[in-house]
Amino acid sequence: MPKPEPWRVLALSGGGYRGLFSAEVLARLECAIGPTFMAGVRLFAGTSVGGLVAAGLAIGRSPAAMRDAILEHGPAIFDDRIKVGRMTIARKPKGHLGGLLKSKFKAKALEAAIDAILGGDKELRVADVPRPLVLVATCATSMAPFLMSSLRPGTPGADLPLRVALRATAAAPGYFPAVDLNLRTLVDGGLVANAPELVGCAELAALRGVEQPDFRILSIGTAAPDAGAAPSLIGRRGLAAWLKGDLVPMTLDAQEKLVTAQAAALFGRNYLRVNATPAPAQGEVLALDLATEEATRTLLFLAEEATAPSAVDATRELFGLR
Repeated sequence: MPKPEPWRVLALSGGGYRGLFSAEVLARLECAIGPTFMAGVRLFAGTSVGGLVAAGLAIGRSPAAMRDAILEHGPAIFDDRIKVGRMTIARKPKGHLGGLLKSKFKAKALEAAIDAILGGDKELRVADVPRPLVLVATCATSMAPFLMSSLRPGTPGADLPLRVALRATAAAPGYFPAVDLNLRTLVDGGLVANAPELVGCAELAALRGVEQPDFRILSIGTAAPDAGAAPSLIGRRGLAAWLKGDLVPMTLDAQEKLVTAQAAALFGRNYLRVNATPAPAQGEVLALDLATEEATRTLLFLAEEATAPSAVDATRELFGLR
């Protein structure tokens, strides 16, 4: 009997504007490998900006188109300047209190980007996406994960309009308003699964009976800077200092590292993580909400480095592509 085709899973991490790194990595891999690369993916899993990219790919957009969408819409999405009369006040300095009392950014530009990616189809539901897709959000009312999976037709998550699901997975607390759905309030999936590979694999195992040896998982990061701090700066830090500082980035970074380490241990050679670790100077210009020209140049440079021939060869081998 012929061997069953492996389940090739593409898992895309969250990271705000740093999703540009992920999209550029995918565009470069597709350019090097050819159309069989994306055609071979059997499940797309994404969180936050990774969910936006995953959904775009699942409805037929190319990695290059997703990269271009982030380049086009990113600066408007993460524009926190304030208009006072005819004046525009420049971006607040790092460490400001924006996001403590209300969301730092409005959702209008994010929603415009989502509509552009979906081509104006506001009625498309998660369940109607042509290729298997799993998106992750967090239900703030029940303090639990909330999956929006095309593999589960008839469930609340699958019945959501895709544009609403994408707003929810990207609703980072303090950055964007939450999404209210009657008795549920949804926020960013990065709080529970910033790296969604295990979520996607669990869906396939539970619903399709896929066994561990049959997975081939390609996980793409977002070149996140180290969110840590010196012990002397942490020791007696109070709640306000945590809230205005590193709490959200640290939460995302720590559990993402846990998940990727677990996935590597569970799946071994059937798991490949493509990511970059910025140098300290590079990390200074990279953040969830920094969509500057310098951030753009840095992310594109890191993506080029991350897709060296060795990474292309490893991806070919993982997916069994010539």
